[in-house]
Amino acid sequence: MLVWALWAGCVLLSEADRLAWNHDSGGSSTDTGAGSSGEANALDVDGDGWTAEEGDCDDDAADVHPGAEEVCNDVDDDCDGDVDLPDEDGDGWGACDDCDDESSGVHSGRDEDCDGVDEDCDGSVDEGLSDESVRISQQAAADHFCDCYDSTIAGDLSIGGSSITDLDGLSCLREVLGDFDLDGDSIDDANGLRNLELVGGDFDLDAPGVEPSDLADLEEIGGDLRLTYTEFTDLDVLQAVESVGADIRISYNDSLTDLEGLYGVRYVGDDLSMSFNDNLTTSEIDALVAEIGSYVTGSISHNFNADD
Repeated sequence: MLVWALWAGCVLLSEADRLAWNHDSGGSSTDTGAGSSGEANALDVDGDGWTAEEGDCDDDAADVHPGAEEVCNDVDDDCDGDVDLPDEDGDGWGACDDCDDESSGVHSGRDEDCDGVDEDCDGSVDEGLSDESVRISQQAAADHFCDCYDSTIAGDLSIGGSSITDLDGLSCLREVLGDFDLDGDSIDDANGLRNLELVGGDFDLDAPGVEPSDLADLEEIGGDLRLTYTEFTDLDVLQAVESVGADIRISYNDSLTDLEGLYGVRYVGDDLSMSFNDNLTTSEIDALVAEIGSYVTGSISHNFNADD
């Protein structure tokens, strides 16, 4: 786009604005003599008040001339050299093909996210999302979870992110057939998980804000139950769990002092391992082994710290 300066007024003008100013002021962009091709250029063929000489880039169309409103029609309506509306957000899509040209994350052809936004500009929100591998890292995704997915996640589910504070939006969730990684120090309300009954794969739990009532229906874990580097002081949050298909691994939980939350387990498909939980006493570990040791298929082991 050409930019012109009217130095007297210190105003920068685009080519289209310059032509419009020239037209309104009665000036001419070209000095042509009588009988020359300039006579044809001086005619306003389409009657829009602009001649080709004054910058009308299509003098057969009355709605095309400098100063006209640019619309989405594959035509340079205002004769500034640009066709249709510009790309304001720099995402490679002009406003004619972008339903939100103030957000670079929204445009035609983009993959849809679970967040209540029409990212791909097709008129539908949160559609066509796969449940083979679901990652929830923003509060908006947690809030709209049940708008995007059914009660069963066919693959893995991972929840974690500093912006996530509550999981109320997951109240529809009944089953995660793959692995479930719940990791969030900022989560202070996980009551949306109250209807979860099954984790088919491994369950990694590190969210100290989760309460026992939040997982009150979780009875079966198909893979490992892993609690590593958590801030839990007790495991009451797991008191509904009856079956763990593989290992129970409890390691490096410095705040953990109470294991009674696991007393309801009646099947462990492999090993029970407790390592480097510095505040767990021998009596607490012995009490757990006395309660569930006969249900452990594999070995039972524990270490108190790295020096043992």
